[in-house]
Amino acid sequence: MPEKNMQEILGKTLVRMAIESAQESKVFDEIWVSSDDDTTLQHSLTLGARAHLRSAAASSDVATANDAVFDFLNSETKSPLTTLCYLQPTSPLRTGESIRASIELHRARNFSPVIGVKYATELPEKLFIRLKNGTLRSFLSGKTQNTNRQEAPEYLYPNGSIYVFRIQDFNAADGFPLTSAVPLLMNQLESLDIDTNEDLVFARKLMQ
Repeated sequence: MPEKNMQEILGKTLVRMAIESAQESKVFDEIWVSSDDDTTLQHSLTLGARAHLRSAAASSDVATANDAVFDFLNSETKSPLTTLCYLQPTSPLRTGESIRASIELHRARNFSPVIGVKYATELPEKLFIRLKNGTLRSFLSGKTQNTNRQEAPEYLYPNGSIYVFRIQDFNAADGFPLTSAVPLLMNQLESLDIDTNEDLVFARKLMQ
């Protein structure tokens, strides 16, 4: 989706909605927007955020979120930042209340990483793999496809909405510190992630 983060829902860009949710949480010393797009950065400045011009290497088609954070930290951490909360604009229904909850959980759990998650709707016990010969095989060897949901373990899926971590842990893990992270359970609405045009259409109808 071209210029995805500048797409609008009810007259607000996704970037604006992310900035406003961060502002509503009232927990941040600084709010930054990282992008390689000048229009996005200028738009962010008008909304009270600070702007980080992402390098070409961190903006390529193969660049990851890890690359974007490394790029930011290598160029903008002249101030003594200790904790970073990564908020993707593609989660427009994320609330300031959930952001605040993630920071409070981070502090309460001895500054462990916190990840926004949702309940997984598809159980691994019910998944299949399609083999090269066109037939199906159970994804989990030895597991039954007849597993009742109430009998299955609690499966959680990262919704991409909120990541909180200490910068020292990010550097030590050489990326997002996921091991021993604490989950922040979020509902399906807040977990909505816009990745395609169909997702955007659905989000617009939902918010209307």
